[in-house]
Amino acid sequence: MTASEIQAIYNAGNGGAGNCKGLTFSPASLKFPRRPVSTTSPPETVTASNAFPLTVTVTSATTSGDFSPTNGCSTVAPGANCEVQVTFSPTEPGTRRGKLTIVDSAPASPQTVSLTGAATDISLVPSRLNFGNHPVWTTSRPKTVTATNVGSTVVNFTGSGIVLTGADPSQFGTPANTCGPSLASGASCTVSIEFKPTAQGTWTATLDFYDDGGASPQTVALTGNAT
Repeated sequence: MTASEIQAIYNAGNGGAGNCKGLTFSPASLKFPRRPVSTTSPPETVTASNAFPLTVTVTSATTSGDFSPTNGCSTVAPGANCEVQVTFSPTEPGTRRGKLTIVDSAPASPQTVSLTGAATDISLVPSRLNFGNHPVWTTSRPKTVTATNVGSTVVNFTGSGIVLTGADPSQFGTPANTCGPSLASGASCTVSIEFKPTAQGTWTATLDFYDDGGASPQTVALTGNAT
């Protein structure tokens, strides 16, 4: 078949025998991990695939909401792929939604990929703690997690507050906590965590921060190996 004949079949769309989709996207929706307000995530990738035997020309790749494309596609040859990368920069706490919109030469254009991300006013540093190897029935030196309110309003610690949960919370402790019932905008507080294993093996838990700053609870992963 000639290119014009293929294009005619392609253009038939839902009303004809040649119902061709043009570009397909993987994933069809993109969910970003929890992110502090006013920070930018690492890029996540959406792959565009062209299963049709004609080259598809991409005119634009744009986003809405708190999301930004970092690159785009120009043309996608038959059987080829291209990648569009998107970052998440939340401006407010809570669930943030948007769309990646691809405008191209396929009849199905424009095509969209839904984007979601969870945003929080509470930034935790570090986001994980590894206590390494430690003897049974002894207590490690404490490690510190710093919580900072990066939002513009006071954040209140609610419900359970700041607690150890997960698989093995009894193997860890919080000997010091400077976080009160609330945290002002721009302020920080600290929580100290120690590892105090009662049996050999690898133990895990999380330090959870329950608050009204969006995307609660925020968590710090804890790991230790008892010897």
